[in-house]
Amino acid sequence: MFDCLIQNVKLYDGSGRPPFRTNVGIKDGKIECIGEGLQKNDAEITMDADGACMCPGFVDVHSHGDLFLGTERGAISKLSQGVTTEIAGQCGLSMFPVNPGRIEESKKMLSLGAVHYPEEFKTWNDFATYKKFARKQNLAFNTAVFMGHGALRMAVLGEEDRRPEKAEMEEMKRLLGQAMENGALGLSSGLIYSPGVFAGREELTELCRVVAEHDGIYTTHMRNESVHVLQALEEAICIAQQTGVKLNISHIKVMGKENWGMSVQMLQMIQKAREAGLQVTMDQYPYEATCTSLNICIPPWHFNSGIKRLIHDLRDTEIRRKIKEEMEDPASGYDNNYLNCGGFDAILVVSCKNTPEAQGLTIKEYASLTNKDAFDTYFDMLIENEGEGLAVYFCLDREDMFRLIQDPLCMVGSDGSCFSEGEAGHPRAFGTFPQAISWFAREKKIFSMEEMIRKMTGLPAEIYGLTGKGRIAQGMDADFVLFYEESLCPGADYKIPDGLTKGIHSVWVGGEKAYENGKLTGKYNGKFLA
Repeated sequence: MFDCLIQNVKLYDGSGRPPFRTNVGIKDGKIECIGEGLQKNDAEITMDADGACMCPGFVDVHSHGDLFLGTERGAISKLSQGVTTEIAGQCGLSMFPVNPGRIEESKKMLSLGAVHYPEEFKTWNDFATYKKFARKQNLAFNTAVFMGHGALRMAVLGEEDRRPEKAEMEEMKRLLGQAMENGALGLSSGLIYSPGVFAGREELTELCRVVAEHDGIYTTHMRNESVHVLQALEEAICIAQQTGVKLNISHIKVMGKENWGMSVQMLQMIQKAREAGLQVTMDQYPYEATCTSLNICIPPWHFNSGIKRLIHDLRDTEIRRKIKEEMEDPASGYDNNYLNCGGFDAILVVSCKNTPEAQGLTIKEYASLTNKDAFDTYFDMLIENEGEGLAVYFCLDREDMFRLIQDPLCMVGSDGSCFSEGEAGHPRAFGTFPQAISWFAREKKIFSMEEMIRKMTGLPAEIYGLTGKGRIAQGMDADFVLFYEESLCPGADYKIPDGLTKGIHSVWVGGEKAYENGKLTGKYNGKFLA
């Protein structure tokens, strides 16, 4: 006897094969049976799909959900778009390890997305301790995590711009090895963010040897995604060649109009690495704008004494002049988001707690509102918000995106942070997966529906070794989405970034409804996958 029988579904099973009409029986949180012959009296509860489609729950391969672990806001941002499993701890930012003597520095580093810190935060000096906390939380969906290189470096070296001493390197390797032994997926890096930006190739290579020993993955927000994107990709591939680590390129992109088209060379480099025997994968979010720290336009060498010192320095007129010159100079040698966007009129402020009047305006618009020079407006905002805040940067090209997503090992990841209700953000936090279907499958017809769904289910489950996930098949976990194909579309956009997806009937985790009719059901069947 099934716990639940869902009849007459159009099933996309996550394998990439065409859909078919069938019935699906669920028992003890698993897919028990699939077939047309299943009858109503075979189950305790029977529901007619009423024309809905079924597919595996989407796997968000690039999430910052560990910064919102167990929160209702985090749950609805994922479940409302059909995500039942996330892979968090990305871009070098994870909630562990934490050095008790550097709590405030860690919070500043994590301000890119974190909105709350449990009392236990200060005790997470290793992954094992964090894992105990995570397993006690009420999780509405599943979460797996990477150890963030930035968090690891902060815990051991702090914010200093220098090479680790031998003992410090050994401590980083010990903490990373312990995390791998306890179920972390691998190491993530964010090589444009402090303190990860200060790490050299040698340091990353030594750490990736530890990851490779445990058959893990190194996923990297590369050192550059614009004018020097090819050199940055070469660095990542070189690390994989020297260590044998599995490599994933995070949110692969090419920023800045003058660099558009470099995706051709990037794909050629990746294919050559694969032919040499390396596993190189990638993920992408389906939007033409990025979203990251408001402070990211500042050259990284101004962070080498920490954000507090930077904010102090920004009060100095001469230092302001120097930073402005560096930001306006194409030869400055860093991933310059100011130039990538073509100026402040393409940088949209979405979060800044102490100057909320700037939210929803470009920096240029806010400068006009305050009758100040745009650079002074920008520097003043950083001072008033203590270096924190987020912005959306319009700097990507559709053709590069369409070319990259067609790579057979390119997956979909949101890179989203959901923040508090009423606080602005990027629509990717709530809309990535329906947006990918709407854009790539329905509008551009780059993929069939079944191919697009595989990229968001079966493929990532295979690459990341997510046992029981990514397929609707006998014995697999009953994590799935019921949706109406013709009406499925994102409700989130740049004006309403937390709008809920349209066309979702319900989302199931562990064989029970976790989301229905635009609301969480209060079922917490998610697991911490470590």
